Amino acid sequence: MRRAALSTLIGLGAALALSSVATTAAAYCRTTTVLPPSSYDPRKSCWTDGKPLFWRNRCLGFSVNQAASKQVPYGDAVTLVTQGFAAWSNADCDGAGARPSLEARDNGPVTCDVVEYNKNGARNQNVVVFRESGWAAKDAYNTLGLTTVTFNVDTGEVFGFDMEINAADHKLAWGATVPKDSYDLEGIFVHEAGHALGFAHDTTATSTMFPVQKPGDLALRSLDTTDVKGMCETYRSDGKHSLGGGAVFEAPACDPAPRGGFITTCGDKAPEEDPGCAASGRTGGGAGLALPLLAALTVALRRRRR
Repeated sequence: MRRAALSTLIGLGAALALSSVATTAAAYCRTTTVLPPSSYDPRKSCWTDGKPLFWRNRCLGFSVNQAASKQVPYGDAVTLVTQGFAAWSNADCDGAGARPSLEARDNGPVTCDVVEYNKNGARNQNVVVFRESGWAAKDAYNTLGLTTVTFNVDTGEVFGFDMEINAADHKLAWGATVPKDSYDLEGIFVHEAGHALGFAHDTTATSTMFPVQKPGDLALRSLDTTDVKGMCETYRSDGKHSLGGGAVFEAPACDPAPRGGFITTCGDKAPEEDPGCAASGRTGGGAGLALPLLAALTVALRRRRR
């Protein structure tokens, strides 16, 4: 039986390297700002060099490309993406209903279908797009989906993300049951939302962030205790977000607008009166370059590699 496996790639431009970070039992992993060496084995432990990724305020916005997919109508796509993020934001943090202090909101449809990050004060959108005419990210694992996260390499703050779903090569389904020849789109979005939130893979077999999915399987829809622990400790119910190493900060109020503001089209440029903080992509206060992180959901007989 084919299985869907998740891998994480970090790269700048076209230079990509495997960075699928895993955990020991009952632990969660956060993606970091430092690329692991090629010798790193993600099946054994978390990669902890560098600073963990985090969102600064109490919400993030997403937008589904208005064309959606022949397989997935726009309205259903919005519902499924919303459910994917809600699985994380609705985690019960104390057994009494306390929720994490980060949620996702729909910013509405966009025409842009390009994975991009507009720098220096320009407007952006965190787009979810289905690829139907072909899949550019060809590899040995026949990728199902790809999430690109842009972050600050000095601090770990996430600036934005884009998700691509491979509707060209795979059957996607949702609902109470999913056919045995199809992949559960809701589960894919729950897992990819985890990557967008800053989480990496772990080795807990029941975890949503475990890097395997079988056709017809609904398991990725539900967080287990590992996932809940990660969400609740990173985005605490008291409004404090974790920087790692025990450091926390008070998260600002919810603002779902992407960094620089929201725009529905591609390729926005910074206003002339706001030159930003140089072409390097540095933010105010001497923060570092924004690099893309790519998290892919793939199909393969990957159990042979594990």
